[in-house]
Amino acid sequence: MILGPRADAQTVERFRESAGLNSSIFVQFERFLSRSLKLDFGDSLIQRRPVMDLIRERSRYTVELILSAIGTLFLFGILIPLSLLALRLGWADATIRAFWTTLAAAPAYVLSLVTLTLFAGLLQWIPAIFEPSRVICWIAPALTLAVYPTSLVSRLFRNALESSLNSDYAFRARAQGFSEPVILIREALVNSVTAPISAFANGLALKNRSWATISSVARLALMPSIEEST
Repeated sequence: MILGPRADAQTVERFRESAGLNSSIFVQFERFLSRSLKLDFGDSLIQRRPVMDLIRERSRYTVELILSAIGTLFLFGILIPLSLLALRLGWADATIRAFWTTLAAAPAYVLSLVTLTLFAGLLQWIPAIFEPSRVICWIAPALTLAVYPTSLVSRLFRNALESSLNSDYAFRARAQGFSEPVILIREALVNSVTAPISAFANGLALKNRSWATISSVARLALMPSIEEST
């Protein structure tokens, strides 16, 4: 499969020898473990480059994408809902939450295709090919990655705020003459961020899709490296 259907027997045999596939499975596994401990995962069979170089190259963009998505989540999941509630614009907050919930109903790959088709194809607002040096290229993937956690966090945060604002300490603060914005920031906010942060942390640990860019490269480590074959 790697050499193609037209590879002759000699080419296949040279490939097996250079890749160490003629050794026993125990020798191959021992070789894999020893090299893995040295972070030597060999070369990519497709790109003909060291796997560690690919991991370093892509992990940087993965981390940047995660940070962009976290910033998007904080903005639309906590900061904007808090500001709208302080301004008594509950209808705007409900509209934004409904928008994120609607987007979250679509699978991530469908949302990605729709985003590229609409904004890169029809409207041509963003490039169709990702260019890390251009800030505008980060907007669509960050928004796509943040859709589901933002929908979840904004809903949990709003429910927690409502519960805090209807609690005994909030009524006591009102009785002492504190304004609603002060109660919201000093009392309700502190007691409302725990639930959405916990939900986001669980989602980040269990199903963060952005790590697929690293894992797809790391899978190449399971295959022995190839010396330059002739």
